[in-house]
This record gives sequence, structure tokens and C-alpha cells, in this order.
Amino acid sequence: MRKTNALVEGAIMIALLAVLTLASIYLPVISMILIFAIPLPSIIHTIRHGVKQGIWMAVASLPVLLIVGQLQSLIVIPFIIAGVTMGFYYKRKETAYAIASGAIAYVISIVISYAAGILFFQFDPISFYNETMNEAFKASQSLMGAVGNQEQAEAQIKVMKEQMQLLPYLLPTVFAGSAVVSSFITHFIAKPFLKRFASGTPPLKPFREWKLPKSIIWYYLVAIFLYFFPLERGDFLYSVQINAEIILGTLLMIQGLSFVFFYCYMKNIPKAVPIIAVILCFANPFIMYVVKIVGIADIGFTMREKLKKM
Repeated sequence: MRKTNALVEGAIMIALLAVLTLASIYLPVISMILIFAIPLPSIIHTIRHGVKQGIWMAVASLPVLLIVGQLQSLIVIPFIIAGVTMGFYYKRKETAYAIASGAIAYVISIVISYAAGILFFQFDPISFYNETMNEAFKASQSLMGAVGNQEQAEAQIKVMKEQMQLLPYLLPTVFAGSAVVSSFITHFIAKPFLKRFASGTPPLKPFREWKLPKSIIWYYLVAIFLYFFPLERGDFLYSVQINAEIILGTLLMIQGLSFVFFYCYMKNIPKAVPIIAVILCFANPFIMYVVKIVGIADIGFTMREKLKKM
């Protein structure tokens, strides 16, 4: 009886998944929201019937999606996989691990989808982006040359082309950032359903209580140290260095902002102050650098514990 219920509910969830997929493909106005709701059927089914049934539902949904949405429907595969992994940890009442596992699943799925697009469909997003940008550069150069700013146009376009050439090396950062953001959005969409299907799932800790391990500092210092080596574009270490510096620097910035929220909370400072600090951090590179230093100090010198004793 229980197995029959799992099969029936699985069929219903596959139908719901097909509807969400079709809506995300053919309703562009709301597709950016709906696509992050696609993991919900996998999350709910995994919570109710376990990870094995969640995997079977995911596999069984693929031919259905191909029938109703053709090859376009394959874009939802990363979201289905993330739904199964997140559902597994939600069932175990481990919210932070659910978000982390969702991000990892998104990264793996994005990499596989990227490779499949190149191998089977001869579509490389990076090449497409480069071609599009080159055409835009030519049009801009012609326009600026027509109004008498040829030298200035060439100088600006040269800088932009150099920045554009960094994109292939930054793919790990782009993939990781996209995966983390996608996992958090999926979590917030799933929260109302967790109250119904996974009651007792603990909420995330408040942002002011987030704390990264001390090892992050050492990894960041290694990345900074590699910067002073004569690395050339195309080298493996070059890609490692530039991605590690960006990713770890972002984590330290988040840690610094978390301390700002903690400090304001402890001192009963209005909530608007830390929010303004976040805005300024993203608007001003110098302030962002200072916030990173605050994050390093918070991790390395246990500033919160000392602040509590004051």
C-alpha cells in the first residue's frame, strides 16, 4: 500500500514538474521565478518517501519532459537533481546542509550541462558571448568614430576586450556563484512547503551568527601569495589563483558583513545601519576591502567572543 502511494504521488509530482517546466519555457515573463520552483516536486517527494523514491521520480520524469517540452526541457535537469539532494537533508532536519548540497548539485549539473551543450549540440556559451560582444564592440567603435572620438573609442574597447578575455578563466567562479544563489532562492521558495511536509526543520541561523572556519584565511593567503608568481594566462595555476582569490575574498567579505550585523545587534544600533553598510560595500571597492579585513579579524581573533565580554 505504501509503495503504491509512493508511485501515485510520484506520478502526480512528475505531472506537476511537467507543468512547471512548460510554464518556465513558454511564459518568459514569470520564467525567472518559476524555474527556481522546479525542484519543489523532487524536494517534496524525497521528503515524503526517501531519497531512493526521489531518484526514481527524477529518472522517470526525463522521458515525460522530453515529450512535453522537447530538448528545451533538459535545462531543468540541474534543478531536479538539486531538489533530490535538498529533500534528503530537509528530511534529516539539516537546513544548512540542504542548501550546501543543493549548491553542489547545481554546480555539478551546470558543468555537465555545459559540457553536453558543447559535445552534443555544438553550442558554447562563451564563444557565443565573445561573438556577440565583438559585434557590439565594432558597432560602438564605428559610432564613436563617426562623432570624432576614434582614439578614445579604441582605448576603451581595448580595455573591455582585455576584461572579456578573462571570462573563460572565471567560469568556476561564475558556476559556483550561480549555484549558491540558485540554492538559496530554491530554499526560500520551499520554506512554506517545509512547514507542511517537513515540520520541525530548523530555520537558517540569522546572518549575524554566520561564522566561517579559520582555514579560509590560510587558503586566501595562499591565493594572494600565488598572485606574485609570474603566472601566464592559460596556465592551470593562473585559473586557480584568480578564482580562489575571488571566491575566498567574497566569503571573507560576507564574514565581515556578518560581523557588522552582529556588532549592530549587540549595540542596539538601528537595522538601517548594517543595510547601508552592505550597499556601500558593493558600491565602493575601498569599503569592500576594509570589510574583508574585518572578516579576517573576526575569524582569526574571535572578535565576537571578546565583544560579548565587554
